[in-house]
Amino acid sequence: MFKKIVDLFETEQELNLNQDGTATKEELLVACGVLLLEMSGRDEDFAPEEVKTIFRVMKEKFQIEDDNSMMQLLEKAQNEREAQGKIDSFIAEINSSYSQKQKTVVLEMAREVMLADGQVETDEKKFLKQIAVRLQLPDEVFKKIIE
Repeated sequence: MFKKIVDLFETEQELNLNQDGTATKEELLVACGVLLLEMSGRDEDFAPEEVKTIFRVMKEKFQIEDDNSMMQLLEKAQNEREAQGKIDSFIAEINSSYSQKQKTVVLEMAREVMLADGQVETDEKKFLKQIAVRLQLPDEVFKKIIE
């Protein structure tokens, strides 16, 4: 019984705390933003619906109240994305800071971005799978999310 209660709280866990219970640092928020922007740009088109979805899911999951703060965070994520070119360090930041359940939430956010414009490209699905693998998530997690 106790385990079920603990699992419920862990499942509902947002991303504003790391797996050790400390407040999420800005670098981690930026890392998640980069990953979502990368998903949005996968089809060579930043559809307005995708960008709105990134804005919405990040505000929800990180519990960011202020729209201006959210805009600044996404601008920083875009600048970091352009400067680094690769997402390796961002993936490493997510892996070192989040539990498997939290990384599953990040993958679900990427899925929402992928679906936002109503057109799912093959490359987007492949990239979502790549994210799941690089976040060290079990295959069952990816299969459940992609259904």
